[in-house]
Amino acid sequence: MNLNRFLRAIVKRWYVTLAGLLVTAGLCAAAFTLVGPSYERAASELLVPGTTSIPKGGNAYLYLGGLTQASDVLVRALQSETVQGPLLKGHAGTKIEVARDNSTSGPMLTLTVTGASRQAVDTVFDGMLKAVPTTLTALQDDIKAPADGRISALQLTADGQPTVVQKGRMEAIAMAGAGGLALTLLAVGLIDGLLLARADRRARREAERTTSAGTTRSANVVDIPHDDDDPSRPVRMIARK
Repeated sequence: MNLNRFLRAIVKRWYVTLAGLLVTAGLCAAAFTLVGPSYERAASELLVPGTTSIPKGGNAYLYLGGLTQASDVLVRALQSETVQGPLLKGHAGTKIEVARDNSTSGPMLTLTVTGASRQAVDTVFDGMLKAVPTTLTALQDDIKAPADGRISALQLTADGQPTVVQKGRMEAIAMAGAGGLALTLLAVGLIDGLLLARADRRARREAERTTSAGTTRSANVVDIPHDDDDPSRPVRMIARK
């Protein structure tokens, strides 16, 4: 079926198209109702070197270059089940993302908590903010780092309230709409093909009946045989059917 024929079928089978569009609208409404918005809170943390790494009277921000590896170690620790497991317990559907901010050359971490419940996001987010310095301290305790050489975490930004995110809902609506439209077009093509096939069979049967009737009429021919022995004898007319 080419495009022009398919477009004509959409118009010709308008009742199928209309029904499909109504079903698609219902699917989109259901997706909007069933898939709610999610909530998100984010923060950024900067690692700062200990006092022994900074010359007297120096600026700590000028000595951040050597903390990249330390930030990677901290990110890995914060991603572990040991840290996140207790915080996520009882908050199904909530996710924690911790990563080093690659958009900067400094030892900066980004922390993001998303979930379907505002309360759950707040609880987990506050727990993660506390987990950053606690985990950093535990890592340095393991290597017995001296007090004046210890790295600290400086909170640069933190969302005060969760942000409403509609991305998941919009994606669900888009999928429902696309699926409904695809089914509508499929139904139009299928029904149009079935109706055309039925009309074609009907036309062939009519043509066959017409041909058969014409053949029967042409076969009703009267034969008049000749009787050579007795020309005066009445001749019988025979019709073949």
